[in-house]
Amino acid sequence: MTRSSPLVRPLPFAVALASLGVFYLLQTATPLRIDNDAVDYLRMGAAIADGRPLPVVTLPLGYPVFLALLDRAGLGSSFFFVLANGLFLGIGLWATWKIFDQIGVGLRQAIVLLTLLVTPVVRSVAAPLPETAFFAVSILALLAMKIGVSANGRRRLRWFTAAFVLAGLAMSVRLVAVALIPAFLWSCLVALHHPLDAKQGRRLGIVTVAVVLSLAVLVVALARMAVFEGYMSYPRYWYVYGQLTSPVTRRIAGTFSSLGELILNIPRSRFHNLRPLFIATGMVSAIGYLVTLRRPVRPTPVGIYLLSYVAVLVFWPYDSPRLWMPITPLLLALVVSSIGRLSWTPPVKLVITGYTAWFVLTGLGAIAYTTRISLSGDKFAQLYGRNGGMGSGNQEGPYTPESMAPYNALADSVLRRYGGHAWERR
Repeated sequence: MTRSSPLVRPLPFAVALASLGVFYLLQTATPLRIDNDAVDYLRMGAAIADGRPLPVVTLPLGYPVFLALLDRAGLGSSFFFVLANGLFLGIGLWATWKIFDQIGVGLRQAIVLLTLLVTPVVRSVAAPLPETAFFAVSILALLAMKIGVSANGRRRLRWFTAAFVLAGLAMSVRLVAVALIPAFLWSCLVALHHPLDAKQGRRLGIVTVAVVLSLAVLVVALARMAVFEGYMSYPRYWYVYGQLTSPVTRRIAGTFSSLGELILNIPRSRFHNLRPLFIATGMVSAIGYLVTLRRPVRPTPVGIYLLSYVAVLVFWPYDSPRLWMPITPLLLALVVSSIGRLSWTPPVKLVITGYTAWFVLTGLGAIAYTTRISLSGDKFAQLYGRNGGMGSGNQEGPYTPESMAPYNALADSVLRRYGGHAWERR
């Protein structure tokens, strides 16, 4: 990541990218990886493919519809689920490259390669979950907004139309895509404020009013949907019916902890005792970025979306590393571009070189770990944990073997359909 980095030359970058791509493709060998969310998505996809009533699950329909299409095409297996995730990841990285075309080739190369080494990104590809699909569609929507702002005449309207459609598609995959709405409105207002001629200005003004009204209708319709109501029941439980102080404090700590996990690039699930370190790292990094932020700050579709997305994550009462996966390249772009503006004194260069080495090593370790699981064959259930994603339960407490029986029955059904077998519970 130094200014003299050899990655600026195409060959080293191509070799590094191809090598990481091979390891990502190896994940297609994994047996079906499940957890409670994956089971629900697969159940919904199976119901749509069969034309049966949907199970009572509060999840958006976009990703289950995609799973159903694969199922109906005879591609309903772990191999094709993971292959599709890899394709979505590639599309999202291509769009990221296009979005940050103003920061230079070397820095963009660093963003792409480091993204592929982020632990939540590595883990997201190998499971039938919607993060990579949402990443691809949301970044494409941002790219369309960016191009639309600087486009001419009818091309501008076409790009804004594409952005609107892509934003709607992203909402069908993950409801957090509401964070795209402020970015889209800002893009329309900027274009309205800088029309290329009077006629286009009037036309764009009419279109902008229509877009605002359409977004208002979309938000109202979304708020009336059962899936939205289901999602809102979780924060309502914590912030309205629960004690206010404890959830707020926990959310602040959880947000900094998640940010620290991304920066340290090691999973909290494996290092529970390091939670204070995760929180401190996230807090110091956030404060440090704000202090060194170049002023005045110029709003962009990417910046507004990133701020809105993080605000949603702060409000959401639960922590999960995979929730941060879709904005990982955008966060990396902030870090990499900030580093590119530093004065490269020997101490600064030493710190950056050391941190980059740490990030690369931990990323390669994550890839090696997940590849070992993917190629584990008969040992998959043991290495993946929880008997291959099945609920075993404890003898004491709320999660007893008896309480896990309904989930395990559902997990058995999706494993038989999409995994070719069901794990034997122990």
